[in-house]
Amino acid sequence: MFNDFGKRVIGVVGVLLTILIGVLPAPQASPAPEELIPTVEEHIRWFFSKAPAGMEKALALAPTVTEVALEHGVDPLLVAVLIDCESSWRVRVSGDRGEQGLLQVHGDAAVGHDLSTPEGQVTAGVLRLLKAHESCGGDLVATLSHYQGGSCKELRSARWRASKYHEARARQGLDEVASPFHF
Repeated sequence: MFNDFGKRVIGVVGVLLTILIGVLPAPQASPAPEELIPTVEEHIRWFFSKAPAGMEKALALAPTVTEVALEHGVDPLLVAVLIDCESSWRVRVSGDRGEQGLLQVHGDAAVGHDLSTPEGQVTAGVLRLLKAHESCGGDLVATLSHYQGGSCKELRSARWRASKYHEARARQGLDEVASPFHF
């Protein structure tokens, strides 16, 4: 049925497929939300380890942060790190330019969201983060810069925030992710 050449081609194709299957990463299912709550909780415990005041209130927010982040395809740990930086987990904090809440949202990002609730604050912040991500072509550092109110090119403290996210993943023994978006 096959001549020698055909058998060799089939053999080479088989070897190539075997190599490719061994090289390509196996698809991984996204973790279930309940599996990620301990990740956010562990991060909160680390964040408050030197000054525990407020830890219990922050721990109560872990399910909300996880649920909202996953609903929009964002790594909950990235959102938790942003909350560290923006508000230190204080729900009722306001910024100098009218920013409000856990993720310090204001202006257009606040429209349609109840910023008096943690869920409204996190939802508005995550949607603002996604908009920044889209505007900056998917680059994490540029996205964080844009989120902070800068442009995709003003990268000063955004690099620091990105490093905090990577440190948080490493501290928990989690693998690096190609992108904390589409999680």
